[in-house]
Amino acid sequence: MMGLWGFKNHVSFVFYRGAEMSDKHKLFNYGFDNAHNRVIKFTSRKEVNGKKLADYIKEAVKIDAAGKMSLKRSVEISSRKLDVPADLKTWLSKNKKAKTHFDSLAFTYKKEMVLLLNTAKQEETRKRRMKKVQQSLLAGNKTI
Repeated sequence: MMGLWGFKNHVSFVFYRGAEMSDKHKLFNYGFDNAHNRVIKFTSRKEVNGKKLADYIKEAVKIDAAGKMSLKRSVEISSRKLDVPADLKTWLSKNKKAKTHFDSLAFTYKKEMVLLLNTAKQEETRKRRMKKVQQSLLAGNKTI
């Protein structure tokens, strides 16, 4: 929903779906060039109004809980395609537990595994990586 970034001279509150928020107190001051995130940057403790900031956090929680998402973002997510290599597909078809786990993973974790396999330049490297992917999936891990 949000992240807090602390720096030497300022602190930033990043609302990951801030573009969908109302900005009722007009606190967003960065991130307008970003399609989704909005940022409130404070350079002094005096600028921080806890009640107003709490309003923003509550709104972010409501948006997250409602699953509300802009149409553009929804289309981006649904149009993501992942070309799982044939050898991984074959292995997954023989390992139900691993396939169930793989299917439950977020797109980014699946993509990481597929890229690891597809970027191997030598067959030996690919075999070693395939073994790591298999072990990871059988162990129920998200990452390798």
